[in-house]
Amino acid sequence: MNPNDEDFSPVEALLDSASHGDLQGIQKLIDAGVDVNSQNEEETALLLASINGHSSVVSSLIKLGANINHQNQFVKTALILAVTNGHIDVVKELMKAKADKKIADQGNTAMDYAKNKAIQDALK
Repeated sequence: MNPNDEDFSPVEALLDSASHGDLQGIQKLIDAGVDVNSQNEEETALLLASINGHSSVVSSLIKLGANINHQNQFVKTALILAVTNGHIDVVKELMKAKADKKIADQGNTAMDYAKNKAIQDALK
């Protein structure tokens, strides 16, 4: 998708920017009035930044008011997605912001998915 396309909505531009770690693009869209918690049928900017390991974007989105405990259609939170993708810096940012580590997707919490000691320690 090209953000310059007419068919590229502001919400899609926000999600694309979050997915690619484009802090400047995110800030520009938020300043233009796009809701930080906007979502497509599946994801929010915070979820996409978490999946892709963009800890500085995650930190900024949290400061901008992103819902850290939002669950997507698969009942995954940003914390669960960061843990399952091995992004320890994102896990630390989410824990610093008091993400709820007790939220389960389909019976599993972030700790259940934590496979390495560094991530397990970050969740404590």
